[in-house]
Formats: sequence, structure tokens, C-alpha cells
Amino acid sequence: MTAAAWDTDLAVNISAPFHAIRRALPGMRARGWGRIVNMSSLAAIRPRPYMSAYAASKAAVAALTQSLAQEVAQFGITVNAVLPGDIDTGMKQWGYQLEAMITQRPYNDVVAAGIARIPVGRLGTPEDVAGLVAYLASD
Repeated sequence: MTAAAWDTDLAVNISAPFHAIRRALPGMRARGWGRIVNMSSLAAIRPRPYMSAYAASKAAVAALTQSLAQEVAQFGITVNAVLPGDIDTGMKQWGYQLEAMITQRPYNDVVAAGIARIPVGRLGTPEDVAGLVAYLASD
């Protein structure tokens, strides 16, 4: 991994949420109500090989969320993080392709092994995640 790739992962996954939260908090505090929902990842607590920067940045999101939740609860603001597992997106497909290339295993075998690790036996959907985010953002 290059230093530039590391910096990009951290900029996108932890610095961007920090700056967005920093901008949103004053208005939430003034209203006495607010909802912050951060996107972390299961990789934050169960990292897999070849995901060091991603896993580290998503763990940072989880830690930021836990700390901030304690800081702003007194102002009527809740802070939660969603830690999706394997979601059927282009990023997941890219991850399977990368794993197949690095391990020199057939792509279909990598996908089958990944799905076998999921208790419900299927990838999650973006809609699964969206429903949870909508709930956490509601009153």
C-alpha cells in the first residue's frame, strides 16, 4: 500500500465524517435535537487481510462515534454507527476480485467462501443498510 492510498482512505473514511459532524453540531445543539449516523464497517472489529487502511479508518469511525455520543447526549443528540458486513455493492465485488487475484483462487470460489461466512447465507443489500440508517435518524 502506498502512503497516498493510506492517506486517501483516512481522508474519506474518518476525516470527512469529522468535518461534516463539526459543521452540523452547532445547529443541532441550538435546536436541542439531532441525529448523527456514521458509516463504519464490520471490518472495524473483524478485519480481513489486505484491508489495513480501510479497517483502521473504520475502527476510528467506531471510536469517534462512541466518544462523541457521550459528549453530545446532554444536548439531545444521538450518535450511532452502522457497521455493515458484506453488502452487495461494486466495492464488495472489487474486494472479491482482489482476494481472488492475491490468493490465486477462482473468483466464484472466493464469492462462495465469503457467502458461506454469512449466517443468513446471502450478501446484504444497500436497502438493508438504508432501512437501519433511516431508523437511527428518526425521532
